Amino acid sequence: MGATYAVVRVTVTGLSAGAVVYIDAIAFGPPIGWQGNVIPYNTTSVETDASGWVAASNTTVDRFLTTDTWDGWYVQRLTSTAAGVVGSAMVTGAPVTAGAAYAAYAMVKSTPGSAVVTLAIRWYNVGGTLISTDTSPAWTLVGTAYSRIVAEGTAPVGATTARLAISSTAAAGGATWFVDLAGLAPAPIIPDSLLTFAEQSVEPATLGWTADSGCTVARSETRAFDSFASLRVAPVASTATVSITRAIPVSERESFRFSPTIWKPVSSVPARMDMIFSWRDASGTLISTTVGQWTLGSLEGWYQPVGSALAPDGTASVRLSLRFSEMTPTLGVYPERFIDRTTFGPGGLAVYAEPTAVGYGADIYVQGLTDGSYTTWSLTRWLADGSEQPVRGADGDIAGIPITSDRATAQDFEAPLGVPVQYKARIIHPIDGSRGSLSLPVTLPEPPTTDVVLKDVGQPARQAAVTAQELPQWARAARQAVHHVRGRSRPVVISDVRLARTGSLTLVTASAVERDALWWILDSGTTLLLQWPAVWGERDVYVQVGDVTEGRLTRFAEHGDRSWSLALTEVDRPVGGLAGSPDRTWDDIATDHDTWDEVLSTYGTWLDVYAGVA
Repeated sequence: MGATYAVVRVTVTGLSAGAVVYIDAIAFGPPIGWQGNVIPYNTTSVETDASGWVAASNTTVDRFLTTDTWDGWYVQRLTSTAAGVVGSAMVTGAPVTAGAAYAAYAMVKSTPGSAVVTLAIRWYNVGGTLISTDTSPAWTLVGTAYSRIVAEGTAPVGATTARLAISSTAAAGGATWFVDLAGLAPAPIIPDSLLTFAEQSVEPATLGWTADSGCTVARSETRAFDSFASLRVAPVASTATVSITRAIPVSERESFRFSPTIWKPVSSVPARMDMIFSWRDASGTLISTTVGQWTLGSLEGWYQPVGSALAPDGTASVRLSLRFSEMTPTLGVYPERFIDRTTFGPGGLAVYAEPTAVGYGADIYVQGLTDGSYTTWSLTRWLADGSEQPVRGADGDIAGIPITSDRATAQDFEAPLGVPVQYKARIIHPIDGSRGSLSLPVTLPEPPTTDVVLKDVGQPARQAAVTAQELPQWARAARQAVHHVRGRSRPVVISDVRLARTGSLTLVTASAVERDALWWILDSGTTLLLQWPAVWGERDVYVQVGDVTEGRLTRFAEHGDRSWSLALTEVDRPVGGLAGSPDRTWDDIATDHDTWDEVLSTYGTWLDVYAGVA
């Protein structure tokens, strides 16, 4: 503390008169090592001495001067005294934090050649008692070059220090291993990611990844986006699927973001890839699957697609998969893929929908609008036939809406009833394009099979299910003029597009309450949405209601039953925004207004207060 500069001094003693000393390559600075290394540098590199290490049985350990080092001038040399297990371990533990993930590294080579080596992290408590050990997979050293071996583990409860141990097997006495730059550091897990270091980077091994179908997987140092290694995917078919095996704990109704970094070779056409979320309950049973489709470019290089989805109700864990498809072989060989720097954690764009508590509609919740530098967003409804329709918002269709917060809510009262629908949210950038997320299917309830639903889509508080007595006999009038030309038997007909459908719908109400509710919907004179039970096979239609006739079903005055005849004309979907909601309560008014004066200045009538129309 307080030092501001340093001087490097070299002192040579015991020289005779006239002796000459040559000094070269003087350096001063932080030592080379792994970022965040908690082990003292001399133990890591043995540049000063090998006192930080102790030999296992059947082994001698010394500090060895050689030009064949990974760092500096010296290595830790292990020499077998006989055939059998050899190894070394740290004498003093390095400080660790219980519950934190760590990665251990060492550069190792063997003489004369191939050998199998393991690296272990031994966890100790404050009294120096061994708690547990995390050991790397067996690493096969090939040739005479250094190999980086990696182990990972999480410091258990009660752990305060950790020591590294290196082991191998000798075929006979006199075999040697060089160990250099052995270190322990907090695992460089990407912030907020729920993956382990091995799942994220494949640096320790392929632990956590499996080849589901159509390929094999292996750890490879041929390519890497981060550090040394990546997961090599070798397809044997046009479609290949790989997965993170572990069931990753998640919370229901939260959005999660999945982003692998993928290398692909050059291709004649862009490559397709699916990101698959398999949601499971507490017993491990599959609830549903969300699939996000991506198209990787045709150029060679690394791509970083992003997929996100919302965990459905009952979700306790998720399994992640990547599916590469439409791959074309060259001379019978399918192109390889490499996966590195994979992240998964809370966040990302996601949509959830459920039926409204009151009325026939859907509540829609959107998360992750601020995931990236996108500026606007949109929301659409997807039907089973593949058609896409806009969702109405307060100021019109939800399209090109400026992003002002990470979350948004909407209601949809124009979705068909009794059939599955999905909702897709898109976030848009004027230059970088757009990215979307599709909700799980939701089926809105429908009325009894005797009823139809009438809605004012601009003021959805005006809606009711009414018993149908007779459906319309739809007619479409022609627009044409018939001209009989002298000397011709056949006329000349000039025509235009046929007119919209017209017809008469007969309804029945059973009480004064139902009667008044129907009049309330009809009184506004606005365009209405007419919806049918799904089993009727009719498509929903926007109508303008013309003349209305209300008649009694019986001559007995006390009976409240009425028969209605509504003259209908089919029209286009109306423009404009959505105001109010059928599930509006006094709590909504109290939330939006602090005083009665604000209520009076906002609404002109009690009907406006009820409908939420300012």
